[in-house]
Amino acid sequence: KDIRTINNMITYSPFDKPSLLSNVNVVPYVIANKYTPSYHDGSVVFDGSGDYLQMADNDSFSFGSGEFSLECWIYITISDMNSLQYFVSQWGTANKGVILGIGAITAGKMSFLYTTDGGSDLSITDTNTFPNNQWVHVVVCRSANTLSLFVNGLREATTTVSGSLYNSTYPINIGAHDTVVNSVSGYIYGLRTVAGNIYNAAATGIAVPTSPTTVVPGTKFLLSGAGAAIYDATGLTNFETVGLAQTSTEQKKWGNSSIKIG
Repeated sequence: KDIRTINNMITYSPFDKPSLLSNVNVVPYVIANKYTPSYHDGSVVFDGSGDYLQMADNDSFSFGSGEFSLECWIYITISDMNSLQYFVSQWGTANKGVILGIGAITAGKMSFLYTTDGGSDLSITDTNTFPNNQWVHVVVCRSANTLSLFVNGLREATTTVSGSLYNSTYPINIGAHDTVVNSVSGYIYGLRTVAGNIYNAAATGIAVPTSPTTVVPGTKFLLSGAGAAIYDATGLTNFETVGLAQTSTEQKKWGNSSIKIG
């Protein structure tokens, strides 16, 4: 999909060295000894002050009447969990699709908002305050007419839904709502939508993944944060990209790119 990045967003190099946040590991998985492209993904970092990704309308978050899953790993870095933080938003006036976010219904709690007519709000909301400073796995899925929200494998909310979820034509925002408001402070990894039943919405619990998020049959969208990390291919050294450190294809000695600092 065509995705635009706003305000110099970067991906953090991922795995076994804590980031500048105290005692924080920026991936939710066991550390590998050697670099492998299939394992060493990254995560997308948002600073809570206008960072977001945006796509023109497409079918990535159009779920219709069929079974689906929407999932991601989230790491919130601020202490004020009463702030609004929208991870996915395709939601315009009289053109409402879906929102996955904290505080959309109840302060500090994860909700999934949707409509069946583009205008009348429907939602499911966790009863617990969303945790910060840790990786949390979130799934929204539909099986038959059951729609459920899972947080770290536990079903925290469920409802019965009939017919189709509304297919909004509004732009899709990731990391904020309607461009610059309700911005995320933290990391998003493995944001994926799948057409089909890979999770059972009728179950009281699901297995939390223990390996990186990949394309599976029915995948419509996957945002991992891979492809912009700076790493030591020998697996002996750990790097982070901090500030505006990034890879560049403008200047290079050999290969496809060089490290750009500043």
